[in-house]
Amino acid sequence: MKKTLLAVLLLAFIGNALAALPEMPIKVTYRKALLNDGYVLQFHNISESIIPIKVTLENPQTETTNVFRLNVDAFKLKEIGSVQGWTALPGDKITVENADFQTLRAEIKK
Repeated sequence: MKKTLLAVLLLAFIGNALAALPEMPIKVTYRKALLNDGYVLQFHNISESIIPIKVTLENPQTETTNVFRLNVDAFKLKEIGSVQGWTALPGDKITVENADFQTLRAEIKK
């Protein structure tokens, strides 16, 4: 019983700590690719500091996943497209992570 109560309290503490993190200062957009029918993902840093991010891209139709690590300079953007190894398509799911911020999730709309 004590272990169960301790586990519940620990999960509540972790949940509160994660909720207390600031929002991710990265804005995700996309544009049509020039070389193919897909899209190029854009990661805009809207803060005054460089932000290292882990980007996980998932295509549910093909069940493929790829992970990219990017350092996005202050007020700059980085792109991921076919040249970087991922042709973004409608339905793709995007997860952006950094331990200092809330996780950001997005999806390319159809």
